[in-house]
Amino acid sequence: MLKRLAAALLLTGVPCYGHAVTGQQLLNYCTEFVSKWGTGGSLDGLDTGFCIGYMQGVLDSADLSRSTGSKPSFCYPESEKVDQAIRVVEKHLRGNPGMLHVSAVSQVNLALSRAFPCKR
Repeated sequence: MLKRLAAALLLTGVPCYGHAVTGQQLLNYCTEFVSKWGTGGSLDGLDTGFCIGYMQGVLDSADLSRSTGSKPSFCYPESEKVDQAIRVVEKHLRGNPGMLHVSAVSQVNLALSRAFPCKR
C-alpha cells in the first residue's frame, strides 16, 4: 500500500519536502526585512512573509508551551513585536557563520534564549 502511495505521488508530480529550514535559508529570507524595515523601502512579499511567519510561529510555540505548563527555552516579552526577535536572530546568524547549516529552529531558540532568558 505504501509503495503504491509513493508511486502515485511521484507520478502526479506533487512535491514532497522532508527537510528543515536551515539557518542560512532563514538568514536569506530575513536579510531584506532587517535592512529595509522602517525605512519606507519596499519589501519582497514572499521572503518577508516567510521570515515574519516563521519567527511568529516560533514565538507562538513558546507561548503555547508556557500555557501548557512546559518551560520554554526563552521568555520573549509581551511588549516586544516580532521585528525585535527577527533582528536578534539575524544578528546571531551573521555572527555564527559556521552554524548556518544547522536547523533554523535550533538557531532561533539559541539566539532568543541568550537575548531573552527566562527568570528562575
